[in-house]
Amino acid sequence: MLSGSFAEGQQSEVPFESSGEALSAFLEFLYKGTFSVKKAILPELLRLVHQWEVQPLQSALNELLVKHMTPELCSSLIVDCEVLLVDQLDEMLERYVLQNFSACVKTEQFGSWPLHRMIGLLRSDDLVAEHEEEVLAAVMHWHRSGPHRDDATAALLQMVRFTLLSAEALQGLGSREGLTGLPGVVMSRLAAAALKVHQGMGMATQGHPGPWPGSYFDFVVHFASLISTQQNRSTSE
Repeated sequence: MLSGSFAEGQQSEVPFESSGEALSAFLEFLYKGTFSVKKAILPELLRLVHQWEVQPLQSALNELLVKHMTPELCSSLIVDCEVLLVDQLDEMLERYVLQNFSACVKTEQFGSWPLHRMIGLLRSDDLVAEHEEEVLAAVMHWHRSGPHRDDATAALLQMVRFTLLSAEALQGLGSREGLTGLPGVVMSRLAAAALKVHQGMGMATQGHPGPWPGSYFDFVVHFASLISTQQNRSTSE
């Protein structure tokens, strides 16, 4: 590297866009094979590892991240180091968020999570949430955290499992939660459709035929088709 075409071989001084603490930990590993570092500079150290392609340090760093992961650190890595994440680390972050969704969406940087990350999480049956209202609230918070997100929010709303919302919550969504444009239309239609399912099931369990055309069996088949993509998520204890 020092004798090649890199800047290190052509210049007497090479600037490092890293803190002294991160650079010290990086050099410590290069010379000693070990390092000690505060959790706060792990994202910075990850960028150094990626820049210099030090694979042994990448493996050691992955182990350290698994051991000391927190919602704040996870959120920071998702936002600040998205392009640096190797497959193993990316999968680890995904698993962590799925199991700690409630805490992760409360972090300061959640509103800056990329759309593809949100899609992957909302599509998963392994997402652990106390109730679906929590998932909808997270989507609304993400929507309000950045400009020009109407189309993205409309897509995310269709991944919220509205049939898992309580009837009370669905009735309260008639106001569209202050949404306008396409997200407001999507919210209103999904809430109305899910509320009809709730009302239909209520009539069926009470033995009332109601306005449903056909037999009770036909209703159950229709209800099953409606929730085929609205299966229960995991719930937190």
